[in-house]
Amino acid sequence: MENKDLVLSSAKLVERNRKEGVRIESGLFRDSVTANSLGEMVSSDGKYNDAVITKINSAKWENSEEYDKLWKNVSQLSQKMRDNKTSQGSTYTNSAQFPSDYYDLINYLRLDVSRRRVEYADYTNLFTMETVRMDMSQKVGLEEFLPYTGGFEEITGRGDNVSMIEHKTGSEAVKLVKLYGLGDVRSLEDELYNIDIYTLQKVNDAFARGFVAKRNDLSIGRLLTKADGTARSYSTAQTVAQITQGANDTYQEAVYQTVLNMYKAIRLLKDPRTGQEIDASRVVMATSYSDAFDINRVINGQIDNYKGKAANYSSLNEVAEIWPYRGDTFTANKKKYTYPGITTGNLYMFVPGKFNGPAYTMTKRGLTYATGEGDVLKFARDAKVAYFGQASYNDLFFGGSADTAGKSGTGYVVKGSMPLAYSAT
Repeated sequence: MENKDLVLSSAKLVERNRKEGVRIESGLFRDSVTANSLGEMVSSDGKYNDAVITKINSAKWENSEEYDKLWKNVSQLSQKMRDNKTSQGSTYTNSAQFPSDYYDLINYLRLDVSRRRVEYADYTNLFTMETVRMDMSQKVGLEEFLPYTGGFEEITGRGDNVSMIEHKTGSEAVKLVKLYGLGDVRSLEDELYNIDIYTLQKVNDAFARGFVAKRNDLSIGRLLTKADGTARSYSTAQTVAQITQGANDTYQEAVYQTVLNMYKAIRLLKDPRTGQEIDASRVVMATSYSDAFDINRVINGQIDNYKGKAANYSSLNEVAEIWPYRGDTFTANKKKYTYPGITTGNLYMFVPGKFNGPAYTMTKRGLTYATGEGDVLKFARDAKVAYFGQASYNDLFFGGSADTAGKSGTGYVVKGSMPLAYSAT
């Protein structure tokens, strides 16, 4: 029996995005989009900032053909601007004095940040159903997230009224679009003239890593913590009791039974909107990296017995993938940023947004790299910033374990634990 590798590693996610033609939106200055995009221009109506769609042409960004081309252009433009500054014999004091190539340089740096984010596994568009709407307001009503519904009723066709589609407006809660930002404290002069290209690359990588870490925490990270940062507790119906390895069982057999129990539990959950059992025909498991190997093996039905021979159990084909999620942690300016990951022993089974689980992300602005946007630049003091804005709605997904009081027995996720090993004492 073939042992399928269902573990979605970062490298596999990047390769999948490349094969599926995934494209990343990157906000750019309007005046040189077409020349420097390495992609396609969208939103040219003048109402919003132009954007470029960066295609993923290679599984790896660094040292790829596109990467080398981009950074060659950055190096040439940086040298050209240094030479221009030297010939003037003075320091630039505002944006009007910048050579036209300045915005070309910034565009290249923005594109590099956008492509680097792909190297970090962003689960947002897998865990949630993500919609990008640059025109939405700060307050997002439920109609922005949920599908419309309506029922056909018999009519005579002689002037009688028809039933109407419900747009899900009114009584439900409103979600706010929240902005998240990160800046580089160095001056623009240092950035453009006094440091090497490698340092610029490290700055961009810090933007990309911080962006994906926060996005993951706002999506798949909600399995672990609520919006206020406190630990999420799961209702009884969404918690599978830990089992202990039997005296005559291998540990893998106990793991298999754990996964099977979790799948049975999730199939009993109901949709809080309809009261019907949810569609759990395809589910995903989120685990620690250390547990992903054992889970992958038992899902394939390949389990060793005490004689060292394979015991062929039925493959749990309903589990489509395993997402090992480690979160991230780093220290900046003496402050520690911790985005909790799944610790060894904890298991989560759920219907993600990619399989129509009702977890939603509404993105107003993707990762945007700005330098003195909208203001006259005082060259020695202004810094650059990367920011994004989005809203989330997952009450239906968590059901009885939602941030607000959920309906018991509802939801699209269950939590379990790796089994305890057998002890003869």
